Amino acid sequence: MANKSNYYPRTPRLQSWEVQGLGKGTMRIIKDMGLKEPYIGITNVDYSSLPDDISAYFYNSEQIPTIISLACEDTNDGKILCSGAFMVQLLPGADEDFITKLERKAEAIRPMNELMKGGMSLEQIINLLYDDMDTADDSLVEEYEILEEKELKYNCDCNSDRFQRGIMTLGKEELKHIFEGEKEIEAECQFCGKKYKFTENDFEDILKK
Repeated sequence: MANKSNYYPRTPRLQSWEVQGLGKGTMRIIKDMGLKEPYIGITNVDYSSLPDDISAYFYNSEQIPTIISLACEDTNDGKILCSGAFMVQLLPGADEDFITKLERKAEAIRPMNELMKGGMSLEQIINLLYDDMDTADDSLVEEYEILEEKELKYNCDCNSDRFQRGIMTLGKEELKHIFEGEKEIEAECQFCGKKYKFTENDFEDILKK
């Protein structure tokens, strides 16, 4: 694979998740690899969109050329009309020219959120991406096979016991100090936003020791 430090596949027209007003910073990439703890990578936020920054992370940290498109269309009152995403990565030994051509093809089609609003499924969008562009320089006809389809469901594995155990690590004296001024402790999951409330009775065992 060629060493191109300045290669970041970018498809700004394909997504509407522009990050405005955040400036420079860092972003954490959390990957659940089935191990005891998730893998956490950190990358700089250098661009104006999530797909660009995530693509840069994969190239700089894992040396994998990547194209990412995110789409989310909502109404004025916050109701989600449609959402979807695709990610294309080169396998080891693959020609980087392929993803360069695919990037140009992705830029040539309509934005992903418009395609989804028009009723196209993800499979139809894949067909559109891999179909022939009918140009001499950028002909892109690739056979592909759908290996697996999974139904995605929103799910968070947070629970009351986990938060209670975390709060207990504050120790007896700190808990006593908190409950001297508060009737309850409220904890909020940073992933799903669910809130859990605990009273002094929930920590009776540790407070009596």
